[in-house]
Formats: sequence, structure tokens, C-alpha cells
Amino acid sequence: MTEIIEKIKKFRPPLSLLLRLTSVFTLVYYSVYMVLFLISLMFKDFITEFSRQYMPDAALNSYEVLLILLAGFLIHAGVVTGLIFMLAKRTIGPFLYTFSALLILIYQFFTSTTFLSDKFVVEAFLLVLILVLRIWFSKARNNRKSSPDQLEMSKSN
Repeated sequence: MTEIIEKIKKFRPPLSLLLRLTSVFTLVYYSVYMVLFLISLMFKDFITEFSRQYMPDAALNSYEVLLILLAGFLIHAGVVTGLIFMLAKRTIGPFLYTFSALLILIYQFFTSTTFLSDKFVVEAFLLVLILVLRIWFSKARNNRKSSPDQLEMSKSN
């Protein structure tokens, strides 16, 4: 049994501490927004009435509010799922995370009244940091696998 566990550990080396900490912080950050969108979905009628009362020129109907909140929830759920898959070392994780996070950044870029809002900067920083760390540590891991000591050990087995 321990031989199998050792083979699994060799096959999937652990993530670096910095990448794990950054991923967990990002996971919590996006999970909070995902839960907020989920709670907002429950109060979509209140949001619709609120927009009609206080913004009559730009009032949204209930289907538009539902579409916006559902899209926000699904995109943030995609980020959270991608991060969980990335921490579990599934190959789809980084791609799902990057795609969903880029959708959020593109939306914020086009709807923001200021060029660089705080949320845009934070999310861009988290996206770049996780991708750079993921690429850097995967290259370092590949270099360790192809070192001369590793090649000699694999030939002797």
C-alpha cells in the first residue's frame, strides 16, 4: 500500500507553498462573489423593483436581472471550479480558471467608468500571479524530472 502512495506522490509532486496560498486566497475571494450572486438570485424581484423605483430611465425587467445575475454566478462558479481543479492537479483547472477570469476582466473593462477600478486591478493581479506561478513551477518541476540524476535512476529501474 505504501508503495502505491509513493508512486502517486512521485507522479503528482506537491504544489509550491506560494502557489497554494495564492490559490486559496483567490478561491475565497471568488467564492464570496459567487455566494453574493447566488443570494442576489433569490432577491431578483427586489432588485428589479429597486431599479424601477430609483433608476426609472435605466430600469431593468426581471428577465434582464435574472440573466445578469445568473451569468455572474456561473462565471464566478467557473473560476472557483477551475481553482479547485487546479489545486487537485487536474489538467482542465488552469484553462477553466483562465477562461472564466478573463471573462470577468473583459466585462469589468467594458463596463467600468474609470479605466482601472480597484476590483479590476485586484482580479488582473490574481490572474497574472496564479498563471505565472503555475507556469514557473511546472517548468521547474519538468526541469527536475529531466535532470541527469533522474535519467540515470530511470534507466536503472
